[in-house]
Amino acid sequence: MITALKNVNKIYFFDNGYGVRGGANFMLEIIRFLLDNSIIPVGLIDFKDGYMRESLIDRNIDFVDYEEDKWDIEPESVIFCPVERLCLLKPLVKKEYNTSVKVITILWETMVGWELLYPNHILKKYADLLFNTDSLMFLDAGCQFACENQLKRKFKDSYLPLYFHNSQSTVEPNNNIINENEINIAWLGRLSDTKCFSLLNLIKHFNQINTSKTKRIHIIGDGLYKKELIKDIEKINDLNVDIIFKGVLTGNELNSFLTNNVDILFAMGTSMLNGASISLPVAGVSETSNHKLNLDRFIWLYDEKGLQLGLPDKLKKINKINPKAVSLQTILDEIYVQNKKSEIASKCYEYYKFNHSNIERDINILFENINNSTLTYKKLNNLFKFMPYNKVINQYYKFLGIPVIHIIRKGSNTIYKVFGIRLLKIKNYNLYNRKYKLFGLFTIATSTSVGRYRFPNIFSKKLQK
Repeated sequence: MITALKNVNKIYFFDNGYGVRGGANFMLEIIRFLLDNSIIPVGLIDFKDGYMRESLIDRNIDFVDYEEDKWDIEPESVIFCPVERLCLLKPLVKKEYNTSVKVITILWETMVGWELLYPNHILKKYADLLFNTDSLMFLDAGCQFACENQLKRKFKDSYLPLYFHNSQSTVEPNNNIINENEINIAWLGRLSDTKCFSLLNLIKHFNQINTSKTKRIHIIGDGLYKKELIKDIEKINDLNVDIIFKGVLTGNELNSFLTNNVDILFAMGTSMLNGASISLPVAGVSETSNHKLNLDRFIWLYDEKGLQLGLPDKLKKINKINPKAVSLQTILDEIYVQNKKSEIASKCYEYYKFNHSNIERDINILFENINNSTLTYKKLNNLFKFMPYNKVINQYYKFLGIPVIHIIRKGSNTIYKVFGIRLLKIKNYNLYNRKYKLFGLFTIATSTSVGRYRFPNIFSKKLQK
């Protein structure tokens, strides 16, 4: 039975962007369930050609174009979005709805550039607001642990387990070793920078494994960092691993390849569940921004704690919250020496079934958190003063570590503060006319300029048509 929502007329999902990604797929699963079961009307905020929009193009869904200056959101609705996207929320067409439109948010990353999103004078108030309004959920304990360390703020335990449904899992599991003379492992995931740093760490430690068997790693996925990854791999001394780039595989093609060519899948996030759902041994890797990561720790999916799907990138953190993480040699020995492929595959599958295959449970958790959240558009607006907040640019000039000059750019306004006192405000009334106000109150000068016609940026999407 699905939890009833209190005073909510519609749920808007917001994770704008392009390309396949785990978080967006998680939202899509929830959206499709709600649409198919008519529990509550659903809206989507995205680019017109965004990944989620195009995935739902044939469905009857209330679409809001992210690129509009103001969003036409219904009153007594809720916006569900990742926490890092709160700074992208735009003003509502009707300001009077600010008090009735609620927000619920989730953190599904362990690394967030908080200091890039918000200046110091906002960040603490931001964290306090999320805590006091019960509006922040976590994908798992790892995300919560990282967030609390980064924001220096404790939050209540509130987890929304990642849901994954393998709709094309028609391939029978293979409990036998692929080849007795080979070690066949695979990596599954987008080839972005941080993910590739983890993959590179895996390859380096795999390269150090001493064995007479042929060592082979199948890399499934593609991304903007592929060329850099290849360069990094070429720098490894005495490389003795066969590296096979398979590109993007999906659906039954992916399932068949993993079953017939792989003994262990190494991954993070949703990709771990992809392997576990077809009864494949799955081990988690560290998520990291450290290009030189050298960490010989991996973990079987069923040994994860707090619904985590991966590991931190610091040994101290791993020992504290992932005590069952082990070396790569230990992982390989359990499969190739102790012959536990069938046993470990079964444990991974049962873990997936129990924790990550129940969409109705996830929706109940989401609805309960929506009911508990008291975060409204008005409260965010009171904190940010200007929306979307990502248009606010903060610059600090420090002397002996003390901020002396603070420059704030908000839309058409530029404010100069000295030792925290607003000294000057520059107001752009159009492309050419400006007013300079002392303390932001008294006009002391004006200026008018005539500039050359500026052509569109060569990277503008309008020129890509």
